[in-house]
Amino acid sequence: MKETMRAKTARGADFELEVREQKNSPELEVVVRALGKEGYLRSLFISKIQGVKVLATSIEVNGQSLHLSIAPQDEEKIESFLSAVREANLSRRARWCELSVGPCRDSDYRMHKINFWIDEPIEEIIDRAINELTGCCWEKEAAEEWARKRVEAFFRERQEAANRKRTKENHEKEIRELAAKTGERQLLEEYHADCDGSVRECSIDIIRVYIRPDGEKEIERIHRY
Repeated sequence: MKETMRAKTARGADFELEVREQKNSPELEVVVRALGKEGYLRSLFISKIQGVKVLATSIEVNGQSLHLSIAPQDEEKIESFLSAVREANLSRRARWCELSVGPCRDSDYRMHKINFWIDEPIEEIIDRAINELTGCCWEKEAAEEWARKRVEAFFRERQEAANRKRTKENHEKEIRELAAKTGERQLLEEYHADCDGSVRECSIDIIRVYIRPDGEKEIERIHRY
């Protein structure tokens, strides 16, 4: 992904775009420099005002936000630039985590939180949690013990959830294969749920989910009354 680019407005004025990381946020922002001023793009999409393609910026001119018109010959490369930033942000958001690491002992309601990338080394995340706690109100020894427990528990629970998801996906795959092989619908799962109100004097229903031979799911509802 390109980090900077230059382009022209519809009237031929030069401006520059630059990708920049934000503090405490996973998303990249796009800085814009135009008319001797610096701001950021309010949207990563090209807008249209009265038929003119523009970029909405935070730069103010005469008390109003500046909208940069786009030279037609630069529209494609600007869209490509912004599209790459949007795609990168999707990936970054998927990797970004926020974790409460402990209560503030000087407050009745504040929680200490840290942000991190899911693929960061766990020891670095633990160190960050310790620094967050000791930088305020926790003693070092207590912070070290609590932070390690909290961070390790987060990753353990995340792994357990991933294992459950994988087990469920594998089970569904087996049921689909069995349904296709036998030519008969097969029970995928069964659970209880509140009655949908389609009958009177019923509070609990049994929900059965089947996989048909064609791979489609079929839901059966049994009223227990």
